[in-house]
Amino acid sequence: MLLIHGMQDVVIPPSRTYELLDIPTADAHLFNRCGHWSQVERAADFNAVVRQYLEAHGVLSPT
Repeated sequence: MLLIHGMQDVVIPPSRTYELLDIPTADAHLFNRCGHWSQVERAADFNAVVRQYLEAHGVLSPT
């Protein structure tokens, strides 16, 4: 499971991501200078993180 969170998220605090890291299969990426919509606010970086995660887990072939 990949958790992606913005450090400046005021809707769901980043501390929630830290709590979910107790799940054995959880990995996390936190973006600084980013609020609740990391997929919009940091679109290129978000896509790169997701692609790298999927490639590392054999879901996508490396580009």
